[in-house]
Amino acid sequence: MAEQCDDVVRKEYDLKRDDSDDTPVDIELSLLSPDGSPLLAKQITSTTQSVFEFEEFAEKDDVLVKRKQEFLNNDTLTLRCRIWPAGKETEKSDLCVTQSELHPKSECFFLTVENFSSLKAGEKRSFDVDSKFDMLPPMDISLSLSDEGDDVRLEFLQNPKKQNSKKKLQL
Repeated sequence: MAEQCDDVVRKEYDLKRDDSDDTPVDIELSLLSPDGSPLLAKQITSTTQSVFEFEEFAEKDDVLVKRKQEFLNNDTLTLRCRIWPAGKETEKSDLCVTQSELHPKSECFFLTVENFSSLKAGEKRSFDVDSKFDMLPPMDISLSLSDEGDDVRLEFLQNPKKQNSKKKLQL
């Protein structure tokens, strides 16, 4: 699990991959404006099979105070996660998906959290995310605040009909 400093937002993303798949991947995590443009984006390359961590992703004061109107416009937080094979260019289109004739090269999903400020400590909200090209399995996402109310947590759970996999993201 990612460490949490008082003034810095860190993210940790645990991704269960097929044991035989050790291909390095580029991962980009973004906080988006209402028009879909990234206000903050960080990219990493991971050569490990399971843990992707975005350290010092954002200053809490910047997101929740100084630029709150930008990040939480209409009390809505929008995150985008893009994943593609490392070192390959990926098209940055509205859908954030690049595909070939045979299969897609990258995958992207969005999560829009309305009435974000009404979320209470310990409360969970659930969302469904479906992969457009089946690169990612259908997922249920649970969004919650820590019991102290300091951390936003997203837990990505693969649909039970698929093999057991779990992804975690901590804001």
